[in-house]
Amino acid sequence: MTGPHAIRALLVDDEAGLIDDYRRILCPSEETGDNRLFSKLESDLFGSAVRHKRFPEIDLIACQQGREAVDAVHAALEEDRPFTLAFIDLYLAPGLDGLQTAEQIRALDPDIHIVLVSAQANIHPVEMSERVPPTDQLYFVKKPFHTAEIQQLVLALSARWRGERWYIGSARSGAGPARLGRGGLSDVLERLPAGAIVFDRRDRLASVNEKMGGLFPELADLLVVGTPYEQIQRGMAERLLPENTLVRVDTWVSDRLEWHARSGGALEQRLRGSRWALLVEGTSASGESFCLYYDISDLKRREASRATAAHMTQMAQSFAALCERLDGFAGAAGPFPEAAAGSRRLGSEVAVLPGAIGTAPWLDHVKSLSDRLQAIAQRQKLAPESFGLNRAVGGVARKMRAELPAGVQIEVIAGAGLWPVLLDGEKFEIALAELVRNACEAMDVGGRLTLETSNVRLTRDFVATRAGLAAGEYVRLSVQDSGPGMSPELVERALNPFFTSKDKSAHMGLGLSVVYGFISQSGGYLEIEGGEGRGATIDIYLPRGEELSAEPVEDETLEGLSVKGEASSADKRRA
Repeated sequence: MTGPHAIRALLVDDEAGLIDDYRRILCPSEETGDNRLFSKLESDLFGSAVRHKRFPEIDLIACQQGREAVDAVHAALEEDRPFTLAFIDLYLAPGLDGLQTAEQIRALDPDIHIVLVSAQANIHPVEMSERVPPTDQLYFVKKPFHTAEIQQLVLALSARWRGERWYIGSARSGAGPARLGRGGLSDVLERLPAGAIVFDRRDRLASVNEKMGGLFPELADLLVVGTPYEQIQRGMAERLLPENTLVRVDTWVSDRLEWHARSGGALEQRLRGSRWALLVEGTSASGESFCLYYDISDLKRREASRATAAHMTQMAQSFAALCERLDGFAGAAGPFPEAAAGSRRLGSEVAVLPGAIGTAPWLDHVKSLSDRLQAIAQRQKLAPESFGLNRAVGGVARKMRAELPAGVQIEVIAGAGLWPVLLDGEKFEIALAELVRNACEAMDVGGRLTLETSNVRLTRDFVATRAGLAAGEYVRLSVQDSGPGMSPELVERALNPFFTSKDKSAHMGLGLSVVYGFISQSGGYLEIEGGEGRGATIDIYLPRGEELSAEPVEDETLEGLSVKGEASSADKRRA
């Protein structure tokens, strides 16, 4: 190399005479005395431009075959001394032709500028550009060329190459991620309500906007200039994907890289903590790629809420038809005719619990099952009345102290000035007892169960993500346990009738479904927050009822419990 700031140029031509011509044009200092005299004579006779005293130094590497040139580019990258540009003759022989050589060189070094040279071009420029993209880094020169033409091309392309390298280098040396510049695509990305990253032609991070850092603070150490696309995707897989994801990290990353290679598109991705992101990718005409990340967590919550409401409505309709059959069975006198023959089914659809056939207890089982299915079908006969929720919650907590597993403590946080609710009090206590038992079973060894009441005013923004819930004034009851919590997948299935994550021989999986049906039939709303790793919470929103003529005395009911009053909770806990 002739100097620390020399331009590195690759020459690929199978004619030794043409290689000498390039050297006379670009590297006159290497000429012998006779050649130097010949160059001056050529300039005097034909008007060819000679090298200017400030013409940059050129480190010219010549190859006569395509495979040799590809190996030279690979070695240059390994040494971190990449070529600035390459002159490649289109018709090389033997081995790789010029276009094939250019394709392989571009695959190795996306930043190099390639000049195709030929006396005749039987290949259309569009085909050249398609085979050796991007278009703005591919040029064509026809033989015979002029000395000044080659020199000017070297000056222009080397200046552009150095400018691109300077931009990446200066951004890399900064204190943080490079800010997207003004103008063109960068200006558009900066203004989008999304996290934006721009990658250069070699898939290295070139720019990132502030929204990206705010959206994914977990990736702060990766969102720096020069980080490869693959490394960012691997970090996202390891740090942001749900821990119980069914795909391996390596598989996820390889699938993402394959998708990225096809110029991207749009993908939805579930992340930890019930977060969702929409990834939109594309490629610019000059070969850079961009990634946009939108936070769609609220959108997915709305979709899940609508899907749950629609699913539970369908289940209610199905169970309503089943209840009609059970009502008919329960009203029949005596055991089913099939009982004597040892049949284990009611009619053709409903299974009876073991040991119930042929004896009177089967009616009790059917009646109990029918009552629960009536609740799921939202067909219960309710007797609503106005009452204070604190008294009912305290009564259930007191009655169930004897049922609590060893080591489990129950705490009631009674909101001060609580508004009345209009509910069937008896069925509400049954539903709350079901929630308490369910929460206790979620805590393996000891723990704390908290029942908290409060007044809340739900805003339009809050109810927008919860199908079937309207803005207004509500009394909220929160049932929170200190167990391991629930994964998003478990939350999605928790309300399904006959679904249970516990021992199926002891649990039918109807508890939460029954509570949901009762609350919905009463005009309320039930929501589950999984709280994976930190305990689950079930929030029940009950519409505010009419004021009572006299507030019931609650102290006696709450006596002996751990009770905390919260003043002005109506203002403190607005959703």
